[in-house]
Amino acid sequence: MIAHVHVDAPVITIDRPFDYEVPSQFETLIEPGMRVSVPFGSRRLLGIVTGVSEGTREGLKPLEALLDEESSLTDELLDLSTHVKETTLCFRSSALLAMLPAALKVSYDKEIKGEMLPDGVRAGTHLSEYPKETQSIILALAKKGTSCSHQC
Repeated sequence: MIAHVHVDAPVITIDRPFDYEVPSQFETLIEPGMRVSVPFGSRRLLGIVTGVSEGTREGLKPLEALLDEESSLTDELLDLSTHVKETTLCFRSSALLAMLPAALKVSYDKEIKGEMLPDGVRAGTHLSEYPKETQSIILALAKKGTSCSHQC
């Protein structure tokens, strides 16, 4: 699976989506409008998924992390970001970031809270501290709005 991602880098030469491989652990969770962490050159940047397609392609870098358990931007807002880019002097990535709720702009990482967590996961730690397999379990539980039972 391939994610089409606009990165948080408002430069005219890169105001387009970049393709990233979606790790198998995230395939059932990822959807357009989600925030993700992606490798970009020597840096790690915030990105917004603007589309997802089936298939694979050689040489794609994998997404590093999903930062949300559900989409932050609706399909209508994604379409609006394209319209804003086409009718103003605005980068699409800037329009997408402006549409995010203020609380999501503060940090790229989520702090884990809860009482019943999967084995080995501690409250007060950050999602990025865990392997992708564990991150996908935590995000799936958060999306369901349930706590983890002892079967995790």
